[in-house]
Amino acid sequence: MVEIISNIGNSNATITKPMMEDLLQTVDIMVNNDTAWTSKEDQSVTVLKSIENVSKNLQFNGSIAINESIHNVQLFGAVVDKRTKYEVRFLMAGLNGSVTIRNGSLPRDSNKVVSIAYSTMKDLAPQNKSKKINALVMSTVISDVSNEDLDKDIFNITMTFTKSNESLKNPDCVWLDLDNKKWTNSGCTVLDDSEKEVKCSCNHLTSFSNLMGEGDAEFLAIITYVGIGVSILCLVITLIIESVVWRSVIKNKTSYMRHVCLVNICVTLLIADIWFIIGAALAPMSNANPNLAACATATFFTFYFYLSLFFWMLVLGLILFYRLIYILHDMSRRIMMIIAFTLGYGCPLLIAVVTVASTAPNGTFVSQKICWLSADIKTKTFLAFVIPALTIVFVNFIILIVVICKLLRPTIGERPRQEERQNLV
Repeated sequence: MVEIISNIGNSNATITKPMMEDLLQTVDIMVNNDTAWTSKEDQSVTVLKSIENVSKNLQFNGSIAINESIHNVQLFGAVVDKRTKYEVRFLMAGLNGSVTIRNGSLPRDSNKVVSIAYSTMKDLAPQNKSKKINALVMSTVISDVSNEDLDKDIFNITMTFTKSNESLKNPDCVWLDLDNKKWTNSGCTVLDDSEKEVKCSCNHLTSFSNLMGEGDAEFLAIITYVGIGVSILCLVITLIIESVVWRSVIKNKTSYMRHVCLVNICVTLLIADIWFIIGAALAPMSNANPNLAACATATFFTFYFYLSLFFWMLVLGLILFYRLIYILHDMSRRIMMIIAFTLGYGCPLLIAVVTVASTAPNGTFVSQKICWLSADIKTKTFLAFVIPALTIVFVNFIILIVVICKLLRPTIGERPRQEERQNLV
């Protein structure tokens, strides 16, 4: 379908309003389902470029509007003279946008100007490494006029963008370089940045939008790397200490299993932290290619080892519960080790593999912006981590309450092994 639209854009054929309506309805269906795109960045650029070319060949008199029964794309146009101001407004998916070309800016006495706005193209167009598209994508063209025909000292186009995410900061007025497939701010400036809107001014025509990022993203990234670094250092020190005192702290079965759990908790957290840093380093590349295999690999191992960390915490809680509640039942160390490693590594592996198998084929395993599980509200892949983790926290909390009650109120006639209790607490 993208190829057909591209062929129409390159044909230089005269386009009537009914033809344009059919074309925009097709584009509307396409941009409404981002999972159907095999290569979002390349295909989105092709669509934008083709619609711009088609709009230049659109035939109409006076004015034109194509905005009924189309949810994700709107088109407005008008024939204006050099002394008249051109102004159109868009409203889609709760986002407003406006385009204004001041009087005296247009190059000829009669100018056929067309503006198109896309509400979902912000999720399909090429992404910036540090900022995200935070508004409508709006294109404006003039029939038989290229950017080379415009006097950049005189021409001025002003656009207003409603912010789709008001928490983002540092707006940047940008236009899409269709040849290099990247956003650039050359020739554009930010006129005003209010709580809900950003006003931009540019000296040429093409597809425009507004890039914004987290206000303290760089500072937060530094804190993250420092925190993970300190965590890794402390975990290494902990494992070294465990290796030194190992023989002296495994005097009985309870103490042995407790320290086995502690060592595996440290190991899984250490490996997860390392993969987290690898994923963070790959994040800029994942923005350029959301299906990057390295990013998916980092996400899988980060997901698996963080999940394994929680399951080893569950194992530790269950051992605590078992050794205090079932005092007369003595399970062999070998059986306890098999159960512990099955829960600690087998269960998270099963969850991770099932998650990948069910989400990777349709491209919803990895987030489009970071190397982590997709938080898309349709697929909810991140719940594969959140639900087991919260469940384990809840179970361990219940175990803690039961164990505390048991320690404070021992059963009458029960003679608990004091050394075992001391090793547990």
